[in-house]
Amino acid sequence: MANPFTNLLSTFFPSTFSPLRHDDPQERRRALEQFCIRHPRSCKAVLLEAIDDVDYSVRERAMELLIERLDPDVVPILLSHLSKNPGERWRAGAIARHSDPGVTEQIVLLLVEHSDPSVRSLIVSILSYLHTDVSRMTLQRLLFDTNEPIELRARCADALAAYEDEQTRESLLHVAHDAEPALREAALHALAKLGERERLLRWIDDQALAVEVRASCIEALPHCLQADEIGLLYPFLADSDSRIRTAAARAMAESYSPNLLTPLVLQLVSSDEPTRRSAVGALETLMLEDIVTPEQVREMIEEECSVPLQALTTLRTYSPRHFA
Repeated sequence: MANPFTNLLSTFFPSTFSPLRHDDPQERRRALEQFCIRHPRSCKAVLLEAIDDVDYSVRERAMELLIERLDPDVVPILLSHLSKNPGERWRAGAIARHSDPGVTEQIVLLLVEHSDPSVRSLIVSILSYLHTDVSRMTLQRLLFDTNEPIELRARCADALAAYEDEQTRESLLHVAHDAEPALREAALHALAKLGERERLLRWIDDQALAVEVRASCIEALPHCLQADEIGLLYPFLADSDSRIRTAAARAMAESYSPNLLTPLVLQLVSSDEPTRRSAVGALETLMLEDIVTPEQVREMIEEECSVPLQALTTLRTYSPRHFA
């Protein structure tokens, strides 16, 4: 939308303002940058007009220049613009990073009462960069608000992983077994990032918990396991419940490397029959999830097993459809 003030100025100073009206978007963008350098005290009105330019690259550059020169009185205008342009809402975080605490608080207060959930979700982007009691309490309030969309609450759980106090852990524990998968998984992943490894392992072993909850715990485990601890997932790859097997395979896929196959391949020649059967089941799960191929398993057997023929015989016995 044209600004009457800049229109008036362009009438009296055509050489200064005409480049801002150039037909070529690249020329308009270049003119904006030059105008800000030459007229730093009067560029705000020009930039506010340019954030509604028909060309995305001009709008993007104008927004960047405005954020670099952020004034408290500009914040409401920028937020209004972001609320009307969903694709640019990620910039709320950049606005917060360039703001002093007072401006950031103004942003949060403007958004938290907005009737549109997608606009309120901007709060999460902003609060993710802050580590104050106010930001934590706001995230917790949204996390527990059952009237908020699940996606927004899940994003709050994810953002809370940046806070390491006991209150945050308690908040995440409160929704860690939630019936909504997205919220539950976000909370469990956040707890894993906070180092709650032993708690997750206890929940996985707790047969009284719903299988879906145990599976979500398994998928969260890689966030708190060291590289040499990935073997903790092996038993779950051969679990009797397909949901547990799938969760373990997905968890392994996050940090997969060929050497992860070595322990499983070596178990194929174990003297203990249940161990051999379990190893085959684990390898089958990894193949069904397209994490490894039969060819990769055969190659690993040739490289690692002292008696490769025995290992292949075990595979053909328990998994003929993959190793006929």
